[in-house]
Amino acid sequence: MKLYEKHPAAWVAFTNMTVLARHNAKREGLAISENNKSMGFEEFLNMMEQEEVVNPNLSREVDKFQKQSKDLQIRMGSNYTIQNEAFNYVEKAYELGIIDPNGMLYKGKA
Repeated sequence: MKLYEKHPAAWVAFTNMTVLARHNAKREGLAISENNKSMGFEEFLNMMEQEEVVNPNLSREVDKFQKQSKDLQIRMGSNYTIQNEAFNYVEKAYELGIIDPNGMLYKGKA
């Protein structure tokens, strides 16, 4: 069994903060830092388990885009339980300071 199959909600959150967030940043005309090192799914899961603030200056509440994305997915018929669990991961990532100012998963130190 693949790692993403074992953790479907975490996978949804991970893709929201990588693929979807990058697409949104480009659509909004935001500068995407080339210094933002990519983070793999396994590393993301480890950070979620450690529950340690990585970048205190990036620690904040979830942005409007992620909230709207969750609501849209639920309205479009996505699994309500998975979407809510995924949003919990998103909230935690913001709290841990691993989301850059453009809403993308951020591996480096800010």
